[in-house]
Amino acid sequence: MGCLFRELIRSRTDRAQISSLAEQVSDLTNVSSTLKRYLEEVVAGVLGNKQEAKEIIDEEDAKLATSRVLADLAKLSAISDLKQFDVSTEVARDAFAEATSLDDLARRVETATKGQVRAENVISYWKVSRDKAENMNAVREVLNLIPLTFEDELHVKRGSRKPSKRAAKSNQ
Repeated sequence: MGCLFRELIRSRTDRAQISSLAEQVSDLTNVSSTLKRYLEEVVAGVLGNKQEAKEIIDEEDAKLATSRVLADLAKLSAISDLKQFDVSTEVARDAFAEATSLDDLARRVETATKGQVRAENVISYWKVSRDKAENMNAVREVLNLIPLTFEDELHVKRGSRKPSKRAAKSNQ
């Protein structure tokens, strides 16, 4: 009975702490918003141009958003694996963002690692270990991009297989 009571007390304490944290985050969000408006007015007063002040603050917002994305990416195993090959988070982000397929991503990884990681080996590994390929799409998700598939699967999904020779002749 004492064990259940302790568990109930601990559960309530945990909920109270989570609720308190949520309130603090909400308060910080409000303070941040207020400070942003205040700063915009101050900068506008100093510059004498409210539009220019807004542009400066928008630039800083973009920098903050980029920093948040890079911090989120750095937590992912796919990115930390690349860091072992001296690939920066920014270079890794660009490779994932620009890739058009998992095969293309593997080639970009080979380039980023200066050949230390061979694309054909990565593709073979990902095809056998589909969960590892899905880890690559976790990065794409943080970047708000659509998931990647293998090139041979892309053609099947889109129905864009090369036409047979017979079909090609009949179209002429």
